[in-house]
Amino acid sequence: AVVSTQSTGSRPVFIYLAYQTPHGPYETPPKQYAQHAIKTPKRSRRTYSGMVSAMDYGIGEIVRTLRITGQLDNTLIVFSSDNGGVMAEPACNYPLRGGKKSFYEGGVRGISLVSSPLLQKTGYVNRNLHHIADWFPTFRFLANGRKVDKKWRKKNKEIDGVNIWDSISLGESCRKSVLINIMRRDRYETGREENDDENETGYSGTKRRKTQLRSIVESVKNTIHENYIEGTEIIDENIVEGTETIDENIVEGTETIDENAVQGTETIDEN
Repeated sequence: AVVSTQSTGSRPVFIYLAYQTPHGPYETPPKQYAQHAIKTPKRSRRTYSGMVSAMDYGIGEIVRTLRITGQLDNTLIVFSSDNGGVMAEPACNYPLRGGKKSFYEGGVRGISLVSSPLLQKTGYVNRNLHHIADWFPTFRFLANGRKVDKKWRKKNKEIDGVNIWDSISLGESCRKSVLINIMRRDRYETGREENDDENETGYSGTKRRKTQLRSIVESVKNTIHENYIEGTEIIDENIVEGTETIDENIVEGTETIDENAVQGTETIDEN
């Protein structure tokens, strides 16, 4: 409905559509979508695949409406994930390490698809470095043709993204680095921030609980290490005691053999 009502307008239109699927809770979609799921013995993967099919159908309806209303020829469609999959079923980030909520590539690298007749270069895989914050200055440039220059950045200092239109349209690199995370060292070590007690349920409280969890893990590690040392000492004592017992038995057995040998020699001599 939104796409159809904007077909006669002269101003640029931006539509942000955030699908809940595929996302937890993972629920089996209707049969018309489930039948397109991948064939796999894992039920969770089949369910996930069916949810992707349902999302694909919804996106297809939007594209069809854009085509019918004549807007598709002047539209840029960006399909992007916001993070890697969860490090458990049904997601799979192989061969990347880690997943959602981690700073490994499996968590911070996502897949995007860009489709538009406005692209000068199409049908290729773009491996340039991009950041999710780059879309805003890129969309701004496409909406009014104005680049995010130094003068504009000076006025809007909070903008971190860069215009990546030349990267996705021509394949030219626009970035040399990407900032993944910033955290003050003292806050990382203590897990506390100002008003931490008042914000127990917020981000600060989450970091505080993470710090407590790290302390518990270290305590468990130390306990395991101590038990290992104690167990090693006990084993060493048993080995020493066992060795002494064996040595005593060997000595006693040697003495018995020597006595028998002497007695046998004496008997032989007498004979």
